[in-house]
Amino acid sequence: MNNLSKLNNWERQKAIYLLHSAEQFGLQTSEHTQIGVNPHSGNTWVWDEMWPVSLFMTIFCDLEQSSVWVCWTNPEDGDEHEDQLTSFQDLDALNKWVRNLEREFYQD
Repeated sequence: MNNLSKLNNWERQKAIYLLHSAEQFGLQTSEHTQIGVNPHSGNTWVWDEMWPVSLFMTIFCDLEQSSVWVCWTNPEDGDEHEDQLTSFQDLDALNKWVRNLEREFYQD
């Protein structure tokens, strides 16, 4: 998480909120957890190599759970699938969503 000092105040607030949201949801952070800002969209994101998704907040949002999004990225073509974190009851439901996306991808 060495990029935290490179973020402006608002981006840093969102990154901290995302880290807190991840841990509350059951996504454990580690020394491999990364944070950043997408230079094209302005989204602030958090990702860990052990997570099935990344979490992000858009450039204009509130610090609330409905503003936290999950993103699964297709490893072959970079196609992204997004949904609000609040759409998932728990980590099992999120993992099921990811498995369904992977199944669709590998069936094609």
